Parts: sequence; C-alpha cells; structure tokens
Amino acid sequence: MSKLKKIRGGPRPHPGPLSQETGHYPQVLLLYTGAVLSAREDRCFAVLKGQLRIAQCFNAGFGCGLAALFVSILCPWSIAADAPQPPTGWRIELVAQAPDIRHPSVVCVSPDDRVFVAEDPMDISTPHADAQEGRILCLQPDGRQTVFAEKLHAVFGMQYLEGRLYVLHNPQFSVFTDDHGAGKDRVELIESMNPNPWALDWNDHVPANFRLAMDGYFYVAVGDKGVYGAIGRDGSRVEMRGGILRLRPDGTDLEVYCTGVRNILDVALSEEDEVFTYDNTDEHDWMGRLTHMVDGGFYGYPYDFVPRQPYTLWMMHDFGGGAATGTLCYNDDALPGEYQGNLFLGDFGKQQILRARLERDGASFRLVAHDEFFQNPPADFRPVGIAFGADGLSLYVCDWQHRDTKENVVVGRLWKATYRGPSRATPKPAWYLPAAMGQPCSATSVELVHALAHPSKNVRLTAQLQIARRKESGLLAGLVGDTSAPARARWHAIWALDAIDGGKAGRDAILAAAQDKDPSVRRQAIRQLGTRQVTGAVPTLLARLDDGDGSVRFQAAMALGRIGDSAAVPKLLEALEERPSPIRDETGGLRQHLGTGAPVIGTGERDSFARYALFTALNRIGRKNGAAWREIARGLDSEVPAVAEATKFALRGTYDRALLEVLLAIATDGGRKLDARESALDLAAALHHQEPAWKGEWWAYHPALAPPPIKSVAWDGTPKITLALRAMVDAAEPRLRAAAVNGLELADVTESAFELRRRFEHEPAPEVRRA
Repeated sequence: MSKLKKIRGGPRPHPGPLSQETGHYPQVLLLYTGAVLSAREDRCFAVLKGQLRIAQCFNAGFGCGLAALFVSILCPWSIAADAPQPPTGWRIELVAQAPDIRHPSVVCVSPDDRVFVAEDPMDISTPHADAQEGRILCLQPDGRQTVFAEKLHAVFGMQYLEGRLYVLHNPQFSVFTDDHGAGKDRVELIESMNPNPWALDWNDHVPANFRLAMDGYFYVAVGDKGVYGAIGRDGSRVEMRGGILRLRPDGTDLEVYCTGVRNILDVALSEEDEVFTYDNTDEHDWMGRLTHMVDGGFYGYPYDFVPRQPYTLWMMHDFGGGAATGTLCYNDDALPGEYQGNLFLGDFGKQQILRARLERDGASFRLVAHDEFFQNPPADFRPVGIAFGADGLSLYVCDWQHRDTKENVVVGRLWKATYRGPSRATPKPAWYLPAAMGQPCSATSVELVHALAHPSKNVRLTAQLQIARRKESGLLAGLVGDTSAPARARWHAIWALDAIDGGKAGRDAILAAAQDKDPSVRRQAIRQLGTRQVTGAVPTLLARLDDGDGSVRFQAAMALGRIGDSAAVPKLLEALEERPSPIRDETGGLRQHLGTGAPVIGTGERDSFARYALFTALNRIGRKNGAAWREIARGLDSEVPAVAEATKFALRGTYDRALLEVLLAIATDGGRKLDARESALDLAAALHHQEPAWKGEWWAYHPALAPPPIKSVAWDGTPKITLALRAMVDAAEPRLRAAAVNGLELADVTESAFELRRRFEHEPAPEVRRA
C-alpha cells in the first residue's frame, strides 16, 4: 500500500538520536579498546560520548569495563544527533559532514557506486561569489575520499556518463575524464554560459543541473539569469532567460527548448523523457510550482503569469511557499512498484524532500498524490542537490545545513536514505558496468538489443548508446516494427536509429511506428520525425492530428511546426475548430460515426497543451516560410471564436515584415470580417517597436512586480505601422477608429496629438471618444 496521501498527516514520533532507521537501533557494533583514534574517529567518538545513551549498552547485558566499550553505530560517521527521519522501511545515514565536506551543492553517483559531490563555499562562507574555490569530491564505497577537481566556480550541474564527469560551473560547462577518482583532460564544452552568473554576489537563478535523454540531448535547467552569448563547439549560439536548454554531450546543437520560468535548479526526466521542473515564483510568496515542460512551451514568467495569459502554458500543482532545488524521477526497478515514475522534489525553504505521483491527463499530466518524505527534519536541514544511488535503493541529499545567508561558517552534510526492504531489481547484465563506465563492452549486438527492454532506464540507455555505435540499423528497425516487443524497447530502438544516421536507415519502420496501436510508441516516433524535420512524414503527421490521444496530437502538431511545411496549415487550423467528433479505434485512427445519424456534438481541441501545440506550430511554420502567413491569418476570419483566438496567438509578437504586410492588408480590406480587421490592426499595433536588445543583464528578484520593459527600439516595420494607424483613425467603422487610437497611444506617436484632438471634436462614437 502506497504511503502517499492526498492530505498530509501528522508527524510520526521522533525515534530518538540512536535511531538509524525508523523504530530500530543499528545492529553493527564498534569495539573501542582505548587505542589511539584517528582525528576523524576522535571527532566521531567525542560526538558519540555526548549523544549516545551508553547506559543502554549496559542494559543490553554488555557489562562495563575500561577494556571494552561497545557503541552501537553503523559506521564511524553515520550517527547525527538530529537526522531527518525517512518513511517507515527506510534508514538514514550521514555519509559526510563539515569539515570533511563543505557547502555541498549537487551530487551524482557513477554506475560503480562512487559518489561525486560538489562544494560551493562561494555562496555561504566566501566573501565573493565569483571566486573559484569550488571542488568536486569523489567518495569511494570503501570510505576513501579524493579530490576530483578543484578551483571551480560554483557547481550546480553534474552528471556522469561513460567514464566522464560533465560539470556545469557557471560560466563554464566542462567535461573531465575520470581517472580513478581524479579529473583529467578537462575540456570546455561551452566557454561562457553567462558572463555574470554571480550578479548581486550570489550564484543563484543560474544554469544548473541537467539529464541525458533517449534523444541524445542533455536537458539543462536554466534560471532567469539566463544563458547569454553561449556558443557550442559547432558554432550554434543560444540566448535565453529562464527555461530549458538542450545540447549534445559533445557541446553541439545548442537549442532553446522552452522558456518562461524563474528559478529552476534541476530537471526530472521520466522513462519516456517527459520533462518536469520545480520552480518558485516571485510575488513575495515564493510559491513552489511543479510543471510539465514541453517543446516550445512558454510558461509566462515574468509578465504573463500573474494573471495568467491564455497563450501560456501552466503548472500542474502549486505546493505553496518554499524554495525549489533538486528534482528527480525514479526510473529504476529496485524499489517497490509504488515508487515507479515518482518525482522527488527538493525544497530548501520547506526543509523537505517532496514525493509526488503523476498520471497522464491528455497531452500533459496531473498530480494525483504527494507526501513529505522526511518527518521531523532538524532545524538546520536545508536540502539542495539530490541523486539516486547506483543500487536504485538509495537517495543522496546535499544539505547546506545553513540558511542562504553569508557567514564565516563551515557547514554542510551529505545524507543517504536507503530502503531497507528487498531489492526488486532485475539483475543487470555482466557487460553493463564496464560499458557504463566507458570501458570496452563485451556484449553481442543481440544482447544489447535484448537489454533495451530492461526495467532499469540506466541499463537501457547504456545499451542504446552501445548499439548505436555499432550501427546495427537492421536489428533496430526490426525491433521498432515488432509489435510484440515491450514498448520501452521500441522507444530506445527509435532513438538508437536516430543516433546512427538521423533515422534514415529506419525511416519506414519509424513512419509505421507513428501509427502504432501503442500511444507511447507513436509519441516517440513522431518526436523523432519532428526532431529531424522529415518532410516526407507530413501526411502521416497530419493524420495524427485526429488521434484519439491528446499527447499524440500534441507531438504531431509540434513535429509539423518543426518541419515547417506550409501544406500543414489548413489541417492545423481545422484541428482548432469545433466539429463533429469521430469515433476512434484503439490506435487513435478514425472510424465511421455510429448511431442513427443524429449529429455528434464536437468540442474541437479542448486539451490546453494540444491546442497550444497547434498555434505554436502555425507560428513556427510562418517564421520558417513567410509566404505561409497569409494562409495562417485566414483563421482570423473563422466563425469559431476558439479558432480566431488561437490564430491571434499564432500571429502575436512576431517581428516579421511578411507577416506585417498580411496584417495591414487585412486591417484595410473592407471585404473582410470586422472582427478579423480589428484583430489584425491590434496585432500590427503591438509590433510598433521592439524591446531593447537583452545584453545579459539580470532583472533581479522581482521583475513580475514591475511593468514590462518599454518597447522603444524601431525596426523595419515601425514607419509602416505608424502610417497605417494614423490612416485608420478615419476608418468608417468606430471599432477600427478606436483600435487605431489605442494603437497610436501604445506606440507613443506624439506627433499625432494635434490630429487626434481635431478628430475628437467631431467624433460621434462614445467608444472612440473614450479611447
């Protein structure tokens, strides 16, 4: 029975300072014989003398004496007087603490169970945030500790992949070769993510942690200090505020994935590579927002999220005040089934790790249950980075042990919570560990293909990388087309084919998979076709706009937008309409209507994420092919309000001369619908000037409480917009005259003041006079 609950219950009784696991005393004994202790052991024993109730040892029948004193501990550093108490069935241990480890910010675990933990003294005890005093420590399973790398900027992103440690320490994104716990052969993937990540003397709101997805990209959490002037090793350049950046592990193909968030420090990827973040907003309430992040998504921050604007996407759940930090999704198979797919959310402000369970809800997800992982956390518990152990049974937690204030202190702890029950893990293949560590892989190609169905995503990703290097397109295409194979194996086969040659050798199999009976297979196939902008897939993708699964419709629309073929525009507009609802079969395909011929009331596209994908695809097509704007803008004439509104969203905020010509032509066309003319004029007026170019500066902590920047920079279309607005002041229709007056005010066209005063004297329409 899951321990998740929809209403938080009261705290469990604190089991006391001796407890390593809820309700139990540790079973391992340390014999102290009076020998000389090491400095570390001496510190531990001094703590133990003050904290352990030694009398309990005597009561257990051990007796007393100077020659032998039994002390119940798990290991010399594993007891703390006040430890956060995990759920029943878990134990907690203190892996390391200050001064052995200071100010830990992020942690990751290699496949051979070594723990890499980064230190960030720059944001607690070092006077200057731009100092290079960060280190990465490597904690060996046998207790040894080495310095992997030092003289780093503040590290908030770190992942281990095939014998290399990837490190994001702003402004640099580096990769080190792992030489038995020492970092060697440092290479800069990106020389500068942001020239001033320590603005206001804090390394916060910065590009942070990242995860590898099946599609071969790292997905990077970016806070609203943003990425500015970042150049990949292939010359690709990215500039963005808060959102998700993606790039290849070799530092190429930099791309803005989605935007409109504030202060995310991590990303969680599900087994299907759905992306989730935990953010906190800045209305002085610091609300914790759990969000499903999608391709092309805009989530409104800072000026369009309070109040929420209808052209933005929205969070799944608001957890209330806090300070979001680490984010994980459990994709292993060692824990009980109730943990599969769960999110673990670190919260520095709540002093808690939240556990959340989601389920699909159309094209997105909804939260169905959540719980606080720890009970009675100590007052100085401040979780930051989190990571699962290599065994799939444990959770590591970086604990700053200090508020986010700068003081001359030496603090910090690394905790490990471990499930005490039996592991459910399917044994990993013998070749897995060497391959995952970047060593030669002894598996046959058939064994690797078989491993694509393994319950652990870690095994599947390792097998996928290996089989792709061998370019086994035939085996992989056969697996993609095998409808009897597990769906997860087919997902990985699709992306292994993608890694070989962009999917060309397996194109027929992938196109067929886009119409598979399993929606999860359809989703991955469609994503691959969109990522590679396969023009030949357009007919297949257009058919998927009628799919019975909202998540498939979302992926189909986004893929069409990436491809940019203007032939998709009519169908995308049609998909927005209210229309009769067809009956769909189990594959999402269309069947004939059932019944007596009575009309079936349609709802059009009411799924908010799928609808967003439709108008985003229209915008992307127009940006890629300016000749398509005219066809896209026909949606303004629709009799269906939802279509006209979505078309406005597709056209808004796009500084494109071809689009402006279309908008002004509609606004001045007396044969078009008045609603369409007014909308076109409003859209054109909003393009009067551009905002000043962003130069990488930070807007500080509370931009949402201030007005948006003034649009003050003229562009090619500015003169034409001004002339059109001045001319439309004399339009025959009062609504158009009012729109023109409002547009002139918006554009701050001061030279029109005399003309407007003259017009006011003779204006009969009250709505125009009010404007």
